[in-house]
Amino acid sequence: MNLNVFICEPNSNDCNILKDYLIRFQFEMSVNLKVYSFSNSQELLTFYDKYPYIHILILNTKIDRNSGVDIAKHLRKRSGDNMAILFYSNTTSDIIECIDVRPVSYMIKPINYLSFKKELIKCIGSLNNYNSLKLSLLNNEEKIYSLIFLSDLVSIKTTDKKNYVSFNLRDGLTLDAKGVIKDLYNLLSPYNFCRVNKSEILNLKYVKCLDHMELHTVYGDIFYVSNSQIKTIKNRLNSTIIKTL
Repeated sequence: MNLNVFICEPNSNDCNILKDYLIRFQFEMSVNLKVYSFSNSQELLTFYDKYPYIHILILNTKIDRNSGVDIAKHLRKRSGDNMAILFYSNTTSDIIECIDVRPVSYMIKPINYLSFKKELIKCIGSLNNYNSLKLSLLNNEEKIYSLIFLSDLVSIKTTDKKNYVSFNLRDGLTLDAKGVIKDLYNLLSPYNFCRVNKSEILNLKYVKCLDHMELHTVYGDIFYVSNSQIKTIKNRLNSTIIKTL
């Protein structure tokens, strides 16, 4: 599982503590965390404009002239529910205000590792519960947005048109929209999607079996797995089976 974690903390010592906790967590829990840290709200928002893929947002409720709560509200509007938010603070005065952005947790400093680990597991759990999550697609030529449930998305494939991909739904509908396979995989990896080869992403929920280098879906489609992805596919399938059991 690959997760993008954004930290917004003006105090460098506190930020380093959180990053150390995240390093320890990924070794203990066998997850791959890509951590981005920011000392102020402007840095965070500027970076988000270029790379709008946040899985877990960890931030202090007090940052600069923009409170952490205001930043979270802004990012929640743009990301929808495809993001887990973890607040922390020296005080409980912001708890009521935080409710509007539906955070996974609100922690009081100082934060010890075991407490942090417990709340981070909750964050990942909230990401895995993706049946109600939606993905917004843009057809740039027609300026039309389509909103789809991730649970209805079977696969994504590149098209002949540069920077466009096809989103294939379980009802047989296909939607072409702007997107890059690499970026989409980074976004969807926590939600049980796996990159099958250079040009295709598949929702493992719809996999019937793996036959040598071929993935067969419950709809009869066959996806050919590249050598570079076969080990990851097998590990993800085993993990999916264990969770189901």
